[in-house]
Amino acid sequence: MPSSSCSSSSARNPDQQRPLEPPIYLGAAGTSSVTANRSLADAVSDCSASESTYNSYRHKDASRSKHCSSVAQTKLEDGAELAQDPRIALQKNVDAATAGISRKISLPVPGAPPTADRTQSVARITSPSIPAGAAPLDLKLTLTATGDPSVVYIDWGPGDPDNPLNWSTSRKWAICSVCFTFAMLTAINATGYSATQEAITAEFGCSNEVFLIGNMTYFISIAFTPMVLAPLSESLGRQVIYLIAAVLYALLYIPQALAPNIVAIIVVRWFQGCCASVGNSMVGGSVSDVFPTVKRGLPLSVFCLLVYVGQSFSPTVSAYIVPSHLGWRFVFWWQSILGAVVFLAMLLLMRETRGTYLLSRRAKRLTKQSMHQYQQQEQSSGKADEESSRRPGYMTYRCRADDERGSFMTMARTSLSRPFVYLLTEPVCLVFSLWVAVAWGTVFLSLTSVPVAFREAYGFTNAQSSLVLLGIAPGSILGWALNFHQDRLYAKAAAKNGGKAPPEARLYYPCIGGLVFPAGLFMYAWGTRAGVHPSVGIIGFVIFNTGVYFVYVGVFSFLSDVYARYASSALAAQSWLRNVFAGFFPLFGVIMYERQAPPIATTIIASIGLALGIVPFALLKYGSRLRAVSRVAKQLAKEEEEAEEFMRHQREKEQRRAAKEQRRKALAAVATSGTIADTLKQPQRQQKVDLEKQ
Repeated sequence: MPSSSCSSSSARNPDQQRPLEPPIYLGAAGTSSVTANRSLADAVSDCSASESTYNSYRHKDASRSKHCSSVAQTKLEDGAELAQDPRIALQKNVDAATAGISRKISLPVPGAPPTADRTQSVARITSPSIPAGAAPLDLKLTLTATGDPSVVYIDWGPGDPDNPLNWSTSRKWAICSVCFTFAMLTAINATGYSATQEAITAEFGCSNEVFLIGNMTYFISIAFTPMVLAPLSESLGRQVIYLIAAVLYALLYIPQALAPNIVAIIVVRWFQGCCASVGNSMVGGSVSDVFPTVKRGLPLSVFCLLVYVGQSFSPTVSAYIVPSHLGWRFVFWWQSILGAVVFLAMLLLMRETRGTYLLSRRAKRLTKQSMHQYQQQEQSSGKADEESSRRPGYMTYRCRADDERGSFMTMARTSLSRPFVYLLTEPVCLVFSLWVAVAWGTVFLSLTSVPVAFREAYGFTNAQSSLVLLGIAPGSILGWALNFHQDRLYAKAAAKNGGKAPPEARLYYPCIGGLVFPAGLFMYAWGTRAGVHPSVGIIGFVIFNTGVYFVYVGVFSFLSDVYARYASSALAAQSWLRNVFAGFFPLFGVIMYERQAPPIATTIIASIGLALGIVPFALLKYGSRLRAVSRVAKQLAKEEEEAEEFMRHQREKEQRRAAKEQRRKALAAVATSGTIADTLKQPQRQQKVDLEKQ
């Protein structure tokens, strides 16, 4: 029969089904809204009613078969365009028992391996198929059905108060403040330890090189531990890791303060570096959790500033404690007290910020709730019907991260290998990582070079030389203040490029930093000599640190823009190389400054910095070409094109809807004032009357 042909063709071809609306956002319990807050039961009723209406075409006369097909195709116009979106999750097989129609819609799962039968047609669904007997749940989520009718994938709904991006500004800054302070503690540790060098080597009878191994092990553990933290934060979230790391970090000062020999200090500092790596590697992720991209500039610059300030005052405070009656051991005690205060602040203010972990935890909670409600219904009814006995009676809720997350060992292997893969295969990542690593290593080399240079040139004591290291603070503060102008330049570049600036727009001030960094070192090297006022060398030291700040912030921002959602891997690569250089530079620096005069030794480092200073200028000119040959950058560019195509379809759809609404209003206005013909003739009649009057 013709009517049967019409319905069967619709069942075979997913493009000839009723339109699928955008996902609904179901409100919290007790709320009601016409469009935003609907229970799952209401959604399923609407779905069943629509399918029943569609199924009624099967009972029409054979002569209306062609009309049936054309109507179905017309109604699916919007749904077919949504089907071009390659990003929206999941695959669905729905058995619409109430309507007697079997439908299949294939949807690609982001992050999942491709399958042979997967099609590129994608659509959002209005509601999932709910098993018989399942109790409706009130949610404020985006629901997307899957191939299993008892499984629903959830995502954040608009304005969801549990989404960290929707938290209040005060709450965001409170959480970030304790994270920034913890990161500052890790910098205080590294620079404060150097102030105890003479006292510890004298008491334990070790060489300067052996003493510096304590800082080397500290930085090496900071370099490697983040590769294991990434899979841990996926499974446990960030809050637990922060709290455990903070309390252990504070406690590990105690065995150093009571250490009987240098070996004990070196071993303990390895484990303390593992805890300190949390403050170095996870802070950027925490900022990304709570601040959208356009608002991350200020908190990230504050984070960098506090790290620099901690590096500045710690050696000065420690240098004045060591010769006092408190002794070198109190250097570890006062840092332990400060660590305990930060841990207590974390207990009060810290909250879980990882959005995927919160969403996964919510999905598990909803699954338990659905299972509990179903079990209660089964117990009250006493016996399940035949339909519900053939399939689960409760819904299983999941989020996309649950499918993308592998086993811990798989994630650990990926996390351990990926930074090295980026360093070896991504030229942009390699040159930028090398640039910031040399700059960062030079900062910690200055902890050794400054006391030597000022002692030989002016006869300064260690305490007096440590005052020079306070120049790190004004240098970083100056860089922080000027970085606001960099943000304005980036915003202008974004305005000229349709709201999205190229990554090279992040390099204006890093280019200045590439020149200021070696220039300040040259001034510091040749200004710190007998016969030259100490202020010359100190000013050069301040200029040098201003340039390093530009380099540090610029590399962080540039790599984040270039690698987008893969930025964590690129940043892990530069962090690893940066901390390795920070650990080894002071070691060979001691030997270099013992064999060479301080001006010559510092000039060698400045020359290396000057050679690497061409990196940002080269990327300004050839950055687009380098990104064109980057495997990751090409993949990101393809994803951006697909996303733009989807948004274009969405805008066109909204325009058609607006035009349709205008036509509807115009027809309604015509209906109230008379017939369409009379309305069309009114201007002609008025024109005729006007001519007659004339």
